[in-house]
Amino acid sequence: MKSLCLILTFFLFSNAWATGFKTEISDVCGDRPEIPYDMSELQLASCEGIPQVHIYTMDLESVELVCSGIERSLSFFNKQGRTTNRIIDVVINDHVPAHIEAQGYNWNMIFGFVDNDDLRLYLPPVGMAMSTWKRGLMETEVDHEFYVSIAAHETTHILNQHFFAPDCKLMPSEQQEFIAYSVQVATMNESRRKEVIQNFNERRWGPFQEESDINPSYHLINPHGFGLKSYFFFQTPKGEDYFERALQGLIAPIPVSEF
Repeated sequence: MKSLCLILTFFLFSNAWATGFKTEISDVCGDRPEIPYDMSELQLASCEGIPQVHIYTMDLESVELVCSGIERSLSFFNKQGRTTNRIIDVVINDHVPAHIEAQGYNWNMIFGFVDNDDLRLYLPPVGMAMSTWKRGLMETEVDHEFYVSIAAHETTHILNQHFFAPDCKLMPSEQQEFIAYSVQVATMNESRRKEVIQNFNERRWGPFQEESDINPSYHLINPHGFGLKSYFFFQTPKGEDYFERALQGLIAPIPVSEF
């Protein structure tokens, strides 16, 4: 069975999906496998003004929203002086690939994922997402804005690999998620971001105080809390420094068992 090597965005506060997470730096430059679907079911779409994006979709309604999310992530990095022309592949389908489903994952459990075997972004169609997902980030509404923010989050996982200094190596999961959540929240529309922050503040969890707090085990236990703690820490000089050093490959991964 093909091993599970995913960057997942979680549906619930749970550690039920810990199996298969990789925190070690490993090679991701092998030959890319074919898209694991019947291609006759999918149409090829693109994003206006972003020629490196290829979207293989069973649902054209979702394309504009996904393109908006991709644009958010690219724009965030562009403002930092980081640009890329490397291909960004997206697959929109109402079921996860068979090799992922065989290991217990489906769209009832996750919002989206990047499979590190092929560095493609996988999402459900927006209509399915609206009817399947029960809540958004920090108990906010599941709507088009949330779907766009998920596309931005997952695109950031791909861009992290594009910009990761150790070429052909996989960025550790906690660093991946720190950056992806920071970008997701920072690029939300203002009203949704305020709502997410208000709901986070009501729980009195507080931000990460030190980079040693950014632990993969906490992400598995409380992914949404991890996300907002990351966003607030990113606003500080320590957080900005962590962000930069993560992309440069200068931070050692933290094993899950050390939490």
